[in-house]
Order: sequence, then C-alpha cells, then structure tokens
Amino acid sequence: MNPARSGTPEQRLEAMEREVRRVRRMGGFVLFVLAIMLGIAASIIAMAERGRLLDRSHSLVEAKRFLLRDESGRIRGLWEATDSGAAQIILSDAAGRERLRLRVLQDGSAGLAMVDSMQRSRAVLATLPDETTALALADGAGRTRAVLGLKLGGTPSLALADPDGTVRTGLGLEGGPGVTRGRGEQSEERDTRDSGDTTETSANRR
Repeated sequence: MNPARSGTPEQRLEAMEREVRRVRRMGGFVLFVLAIMLGIAASIIAMAERGRLLDRSHSLVEAKRFLLRDESGRIRGLWEATDSGAAQIILSDAAGRERLRLRVLQDGSAGLAMVDSMQRSRAVLATLPDETTALALADGAGRTRAVLGLKLGGTPSLALADPDGTVRTGLGLEGGPGVTRGRGEQSEERDTRDSGDTTETSANRR
C-alpha cells in the first residue's frame, strides 16, 4: 500500500516530503554525473583541438641552426646555414671530433668529406662551380694520393701521386685514350670546396 495515498493526512504529507527529498537527491546525483561527463567531453574536445593546432603549427619548423645530441648530451650533429651563405651538415663522433662534413656553398659547389681522428679529410667528393666532379683520396698525413675527375663534357681523368705529392701516373681520355707515367709533377693545390677550405690534390685540372 502506498503511504502517500493511505493513513492520516500527516502521514501522507510526511511520505510525500520523503519522496520529494529522494527525487531531489537523485536529481542532484544525475546532474553531478552529467557535469562529469560534460567535463570529460570538453577535455577530449580541447585535447583534440590542441593536437590539431600543434600538428598545423609543427608542419613547418624554421631555424638557422639545429643541434643533434646523444643521450649524454654531447653534440653529435650540426645542421646550419653559415654567415658566408653555405648550408652544411656536420656529424661528429662520441669524442666531439668531426667525422663527416656535407656542404653546399653559395656558388652551388657541393662537397662531402670524410675526416679522420686528426681532422684531416681522407676522402672528398666534390662538384665544383664549373660542374667538374672530383673524388680525392688522401693518406694518413693528409696528402692527396689519388684523384679521379670527370669534366662537364664527360672527359674522365685519373692521377696517382707518391707520398711527397708528386704525380707519378696519370690517365686521361681527352681526344682518345692515353697514359702518362713518371711525370714527376708536383701536385698543385685546388679548392675542392668540400668544407670551404683549400685542400691539396694530386692532379692538375685537365
């Protein structure tokens, strides 16, 4: 039997008041749950929107210099635009010594140099402003001992030098095959533009 419909008027009034209080408590709980759900939904929307904004803002990153560090905080790589107008990437070993240099100069010359522990370029691959391509190999003293070149027109050349830098054997195909031996010519200096410095080569440019 429903006490709100039976008993004395006082009993019915008290039962109705209890029912109202129960409904209010239930309503408050429902509102509390709805508020939590709305808060979670708002947080999810905000995080999603923030992620989209970050994606949009990070789609383009601009800087003049980037550093690459290992887990110990040592600089292992450098990517930068220099004040002289060159763009370069330098990779170093764990001791901080440069071991690989990649540079493109303002005039379009490009060079890749592999460097030993004494900071001497041991192998250099370069393209010069006249679009001549050269591969130079050096010994432990930093003296160039072999140069393989290719001119813009496609003419190849090879020069081999002794430890003093004197060219002993040369090979070229300009106007037909030919071999030169024992020329005894001292190698001249040529800018291979691998790192913006002048390095010795073992052959005159043909």
